Amino acid sequence: MNKYYPLLFAATLTGLTLPAVAGTFSYSSVSAEYSKYSSAIDGFSEDFQGNGKSLDLSIALRPNLAVTAGYSSTSANLYLSGTMADADITSTSIGLVGHLAINDTSDFLLEMRFFNGKADVDVDGTYFGTVDIDGGTAAIGIRKMLFDTLEVNGFIQKISVEDTSRVGIRFGAAYYVVKSVSVDFRFSLDNDSNLLAVALTKYF
Repeated sequence: MNKYYPLLFAATLTGLTLPAVAGTFSYSSVSAEYSKYSSAIDGFSEDFQGNGKSLDLSIALRPNLAVTAGYSSTSANLYLSGTMADADITSTSIGLVGHLAINDTSDFLLEMRFFNGKADVDVDGTYFGTVDIDGGTAAIGIRKMLFDTLEVNGFIQKISVEDTSRVGIRFGAAYYVVKSVSVDFRFSLDNDSNLLAVALTKYF
């Protein structure tokens, strides 16, 4: 079952985005996201590919600290040499975000998140087993308001599952339809996985 551990990296990538309120930065929001991803699995010449959905919440506790929580559900499949493998992955997460203003339009961020995930694997329609794994993510990055209605952000992130770790990058943008609602785009990449996501975020 260890060969399916990398699937949980894909699950953790379908997580939190923290866009701003147009014109100022806010860390209290709820976000619904849809993503498409691809993840390389040891022992397979083809990548697992699939899609995911996530719901994330961020609440500002102090001027420079927010708590986050999220739930994600993802699915992936691989067809190789006449064999079809499917995986359904769910994960929950909780974390903290520390942030410090660089200037009126930029923030420096430190993110830390812990998660628990489960992957149910079927091979040719036969239940193969379940993997339960704990892990965590850490990221450092910057958010920048380019215009009143457009934010960009970039992060370096590390994802750890059991005794395996990956370091990757994450880029995002948020377009504010109105001051309290944005449409967000995100791209994540490491040596074995990539993810493209779109989200709708409401601020409060």
